[in-house]
Amino acid sequence: MVGEMAKRFQDMKVVIDNDQRKELERLWFIYGNGGEKSNFAQHKFIQWILEQDEYDPKTLSTARASKMAKMCAPKNNFNNYRLSEECISAVKAVLNL
Repeated sequence: MVGEMAKRFQDMKVVIDNDQRKELERLWFIYGNGGEKSNFAQHKFIQWILEQDEYDPKTLSTARASKMAKMCAPKNNFNNYRLSEECISAVKAVLNL
């Protein structure tokens, strides 16, 4: 599933500007950091973009995401460790993708 999400984004890096950073920080408090729609994958996804000051489609690599999910997800609640379509759409809108 993560590989499919990576294909939805352009295959180029996107360097974020100050306005995009502010908007991503706002999203992070919704989809990450214990926000109302927060889960582990969304938290890490947005946090990674903020820490790197860029979006790189390689951050959604299947192997890395699968390994992280297996290490952290309780066996009975794997969906809390997946990116939602809503979160992806919100990030794409901010990054103008």
